[in-house]
Amino acid sequence: LGDKFTHKWTDVLFDDVLDQLPQLLADMSSTDGIDPAVLRIDNLDANGFSLKIQEDQSADKETRHTSETVDIFAIEGSGYLTGAPTDHLV
Repeated sequence: LGDKFTHKWTDVLFDDVLDQLPQLLADMSSTDGIDPAVLRIDNLDANGFSLKIQEDQSADKETRHTSETVDIFAIEGSGYLTGAPTDHLV
């Protein structure tokens, strides 16, 4: 999603409105800030969600965080996601 997410809540919209609430996997794929941080997600629905970077306060009390890159994988529907090994590359 690009290097644009900080300590402020940001709305992310899916490219298409989904028919069901998706399962969402998301994580930071950069470590630009010097303080440890985690990704927080809220308000997930069929249109999108909100996210922010929450900085750890063990080293200091400030919580501002520089921009980070976030990757997401949204899967519509419910049930198990399974995989199987294969030797074939498509």
